[in-house]
Amino acid sequence: MPAIVAIGTSSGGYAALRTVLAALPADFPAPICVVQHIGAHRTHLAEKLAEVSTLPVAWARDGEALKPGRVYVAPPDQHLLVEQDRIELTRGPRENFARPAIDPLFRSIAPLGERAIGVLLTGRLNDGTSGLYEIKRHGGTAVVQNPASAEYPDMPRSALNHVDVDHCVDIENLAALLAALATRSARPAPQPGRTAMETSSQSPVAGTALERVSAFVCPECGGATRRVDLGALATYACHIGHRFTAESLAEGLRASLTMKVEFVAQALHEYAAMCSDMAAKQAGAIERESWLAARDQAQKRFALLRTLFDAAWLVPEELPAPGVRTAIR
Repeated sequence: MPAIVAIGTSSGGYAALRTVLAALPADFPAPICVVQHIGAHRTHLAEKLAEVSTLPVAWARDGEALKPGRVYVAPPDQHLLVEQDRIELTRGPRENFARPAIDPLFRSIAPLGERAIGVLLTGRLNDGTSGLYEIKRHGGTAVVQNPASAEYPDMPRSALNHVDVDHCVDIENLAALLAALATRSARPAPQPGRTAMETSSQSPVAGTALERVSAFVCPECGGATRRVDLGALATYACHIGHRFTAESLAEGLRASLTMKVEFVAQALHEYAAMCSDMAAKQAGAIERESWLAARDQAQKRFALLRTLFDAAWLVPEELPAPGVRTAIR
């Protein structure tokens, strides 16, 4: 059976994908599944990639059999999974605030063992790291774009920090590497008793070393989360199936904080306006002054809160990172 190549990318991925697909040989011997963070928005990503690709490129269709030398692109708002060499599309819970997301695809090909080739390109934060970890854990091959050549180095850098990556290459050299990897003789690793549900976006992470209840709530649905450690990588999942790395969860909590501050600021502003209206309706001076005093108090608190609202949040993952393994192999 041929290998299956899964490519995941986010910010900056369009240019990177065009570079790779344009350089692949026309006789590439494996199917390629592609996930880019496009959300639910309409896009011409597949059509644009087809313009430069040496291989046929199309939107993935549910139930479609994978064929060597074809490129399947995850459609908007659907996770792309591989099950028994066929495509499975699902609107399962978002992961790291993304659907389609990279980790579900990587997890779905991980049980293929040596046939699985996971490729992580440019992008923010660290979607794809936990999925690449699973590919390696099952005996597959992990490839990342050299962070030094990535427009957004977060995702490949995260993988290098948490996964025993097999190859770290510049984007210009990736097509040649994939062609070499895809032509090798590969056989599936035995996985007794595994089912499609175990690799779906809603399943627990398989074979984890440590899982425990978390103190954090899911920023998507407000449900309780559990912490699952994949090596040194901390991930969080709720009962619904939303998943986050620690960095993505932190970003979600910052966004939630901003929304809550905005909500309180709006409420204070409205209360001050109502107090002014009530003061204007009062016939007695004492009552009017009481409402005006309440208005002034609300306005002072609004001003204090506005200071917090206007201050930028410190984003630790955007600070200069310590050195990581970036040697090209």
